Amino acid sequence: MKLKYNFVSDLTDELVDLAVNFLQEDFFQARVLVPIPLHWYRKNWRGFNQAEILGKEIALKLKIDFCPDLLLRTRSTKPQVKLKGKERKKNVRGAFKLNPKYRILDTEYLLFDDVWTTGATMKECARVLKKAGVKKVFGLTLARQEKF
Repeated sequence: MKLKYNFVSDLTDELVDLAVNFLQEDFFQARVLVPIPLHWYRKNWRGFNQAEILGKEIALKLKIDFCPDLLLRTRSTKPQVKLKGKERKKNVRGAFKLNPKYRILDTEYLLFDDVWTTGATMKECARVLKKAGVKKVFGLTLARQEKF
């Protein structure tokens, strides 16, 4: 949580290196990294999107494309941290769309977020990409929250 809300930047290099080392295994195929977007209001309030900052570094080290605005958050949602499983899914349903300035490439995409709790946000973003024609979507998070 310190990374998310205080952006403890001295953790950034270590987290990025861990993610890159993990992804350099043979099974990794994605060619475009897409960070989970924040609503513009929350991004302005926080001052940054940690998934975007970390994702850019990961994409750079993996030598893959980085597309921070492929997905757009269409509405502000309640912070997921305050919600339980089914509420989280309902909260993010329909909250994302594909940016109309892009067309989907015939390649694999890597969605990236900082924390996975129930997976509701990641699954909703993957659903939007699949609906737009993406054949394979991978997901990557840096942490898994067991209890919420």
